[in-house]
Amino acid sequence: MIASIQKATIAYRCPHCGLAILAEVDPFILGKDMLRLKCDCGESELLIVRSLDGKVRLTVPCILCPQSHNYTLSGNVFFEKELFTLGCTYSGIDICFIGQKEQVAKRLEESEKELLDLLGDTDFADIPRDSDRSAEFFAEQVSDVIAYMLAELSEEKKIHCRCPEDNGRYSFSYTGKGVKIVCDCCGAEKEVEVNNIMTANDFLQTDELTLE
Repeated sequence: MIASIQKATIAYRCPHCGLAILAEVDPFILGKDMLRLKCDCGESELLIVRSLDGKVRLTVPCILCPQSHNYTLSGNVFFEKELFTLGCTYSGIDICFIGQKEQVAKRLEESEKELLDLLGDTDFADIPRDSDRSAEFFAEQVSDVIAYMLAELSEEKKIHCRCPEDNGRYSFSYTGKGVKIVCDCCGAEKEVEVNNIMTANDFLQTDELTLE
């Protein structure tokens, strides 16, 4: 019943000034009207509407794309989850955070660090905002991460294949689900799910690879 539902905290990061905006959402207030969560700079706003079927519909500004993204959640997910995140379609980066205040604030901080780590020396303002160029930009970032990790792991003899003493030469190509890493000498291979900037960040934590 709605009487047992708690308030939810929702947060997003303004794509224009970079400020994180957090607010509490009361289920009773949301049931009466559209809520607008505006940044103080006046350049972005997150829209929340509760439809007659009880679902919560959101329009969320994206820190990477020129257009906002639309999402539909059940009321239970929106108000009862400790933490729920919504990601950008093109990059996989979380752009909206919903749940308990402490969990939302923690994940918001973590996502900022992940983004900064992946961008490296690239300034936030230099990220292209149109969809095609944004997708191309992050595809290049993912490729750089994979190439870097293959070089590091190969040098440390942490890529295992059928070559004597793991002295192979390694390359990669994109597949439908991620990338295929292949030893050009013995033909051993492994498919890894690295298809957006967040899975690329996970790949940075890889200690070793075994090709079969």
